[in-house]
Amino acid sequence: MSLLTPEQHPVKYYSSKDADAPQMTDGDLVIKTIIKACLVTGYGSKTGAGWTALHEDDNKIVLRRPLQTGNPVDVKIINGYGFYQIVSQDNPASISDAAFLAKINMIARDANCGTEWHLIASDFGFLFCYQMGRSSASDKNNILYVGSMSPLRDTGSPMLMLKNNKAADNGTAGYGVDELLGTGVSFIDMRSGAELTDKQYVSISLYPDKDFVQKLIISSYFTPFYISVASRSNDKTTEAVTIKGRPMLRWMNKMDRDTNSRALFIPLDYWEL
Repeated sequence: MSLLTPEQHPVKYYSSKDADAPQMTDGDLVIKTIIKACLVTGYGSKTGAGWTALHEDDNKIVLRRPLQTGNPVDVKIINGYGFYQIVSQDNPASISDAAFLAKINMIARDANCGTEWHLIASDFGFLFCYQMGRSSASDKNNILYVGSMSPLRDTGSPMLMLKNNKAADNGTAGYGVDELLGTGVSFIDMRSGAELTDKQYVSISLYPDKDFVQKLIISSYFTPFYISVASRSNDKTTEAVTIKGRPMLRWMNKMDRDTNSRALFIPLDYWEL
């Protein structure tokens, strides 16, 4: 598994616009409820993505992904009662197991919430795009990636997760939400806890809506989604697009008043690992 020899893994797409989908509100347990519904139980006519809930209590859940190769870790979502984190663990014995490998704070509370969310899941990771917070006419569009990324040359895939440095452990964040390539966002290796701040592009030929879309490289690993090089000002559009025959979700990964932001283009048919 590498950039030169990728494996294709089908994905499932979930959205707040689906019938019977759980909705985003400002309150405890909301993020946990949405992620569990998408990855484990399903909702309405949609089945879950095949992930397993190893342990669970009112505000915590330990998730295991279907793809158990590459020395992966388990993920604990802690969502509520004054604490909002994602923690990586090695086969925890119970929900109260305090041992962890790495952890990040999660943006999960704001007095004025947006309501839109999208979750795209594969058997090796998920990307959660969601609004949490609104000021004037602008929404804060956040993203959370939890899963593997492929190395450029070597075999094997480490687990990494997205980190937003502006989140506090109580789930709050400052007004600004850094975009994926901003200085306030980095990736954390979920096994070693090392912070990876080197973010680059790899050139590919995708031209949707006059944006130049490229693979995103984190250190020496590439993400399963794409990012636009072109910035847009005050653009909150979320829409389905087709790029060279592939369905993708276009999501503005930052919205902060009139600042420029780049769009994510997230494949809805398969991810490569």
